[in-house]
Amino acid sequence: MKITLKDFGPISHFEFDLEKDLHVIFGKNNIGKSYAITAVYLILKNLIQTSNRKGLSEVEFFLVNRQYFTLPNKENDIEKNVTKIEKGITDKLKNKDVDELDITKLIISILQTIINQVLVKDLENSFKNSFGQIDQLSNKYSKKKLSITIEFKEFILEIESKEDSLVVKELKIIRSIFIKNVNTKRKPLHSENKIVLYFNKKDDHIDIVSDCVQLLYF
Repeated sequence: MKITLKDFGPISHFEFDLEKDLHVIFGKNNIGKSYAITAVYLILKNLIQTSNRKGLSEVEFFLVNRQYFTLPNKENDIEKNVTKIEKGITDKLKNKDVDELDITKLIISILQTIINQVLVKDLENSFKNSFGQIDQLSNKYSKKKLSITIEFKEFILEIESKEDSLVVKELKIIRSIFIKNVNTKRKPLHSENKIVLYFNKKDDHIDIVSDCVQLLYF
């Protein structure tokens, strides 16, 4: 995982790659070293805290360190929407004329909404407690919005400031996700450019979000 900060307080650009064993951060005073390390710490802290929530629903959307990120039970509207989308996909696949569906955009939309309402809101509160108002954190020299990019194995999450809030700007999935009709159960297919989930027509429903989350991480 790699974390990139842009236009964050006095920082124009800072990268922290967790795949590396050793990190050396040096420089003159007041150039943003403490800002950068504090921001990275808060990002990692919120990723861990989100994965350890209690009283969780069954909507799994995101995996880090082989743990599920899930929605709190109060987010029933999103859970209902996910179920509705999954049912719509299932119904289309039962149509004899449909053999394969590209569900990449649907998965991105669902994950982006959930991450924005859970992880990003918690991160926003942490930043406000540590740094003050979000709208004061943008780089004063460039006058650009602060940007946080978190790169995982199979997807990239980009967060930016919007007035006094943090919001998901974009979520990119590296490989396209398809779901295909089959008559027997099969394991998902991984190729260089796409992931294929298989739907057995005998099944009434498929937990598409949960399946995609596991594929995106493992």
